[in-house]
Amino acid sequence: MDTAFELWLEFEHWTSQEGDDPKCDFFNMKIDLQNGKSYALNVWTYGYFEKAISETRDDGENAEGNYLEAPDLFISQMDRKTCETVVAHIIVNDGLKSEWEVDE
Repeated sequence: MDTAFELWLEFEHWTSQEGDDPKCDFFNMKIDLQNGKSYALNVWTYGYFEKAISETRDDGENAEGNYLEAPDLFISQMDRKTCETVVAHIIVNDGLKSEWEVDE
């Protein structure tokens, strides 16, 4: 299986802010394969999951914090190396979901 891909990572286009935490944030990611297929995902870190739960409980959203709509993927931290490792693993294990596919 061809595992070559290119990644566009939203966080690489941000201006860093004081207090940024690569283990507690979310971002969009685009995967382009050599066969011309592209995939777009909303990605949260594990730490952001905990923060999102707390925020929805505090502000009363989502039935008083009783649920969250899940992103497409959870990862340990927000950096290129982690994203590349995760995407390569997903590709090798035939894990790219059809609902992530986008038309160019």
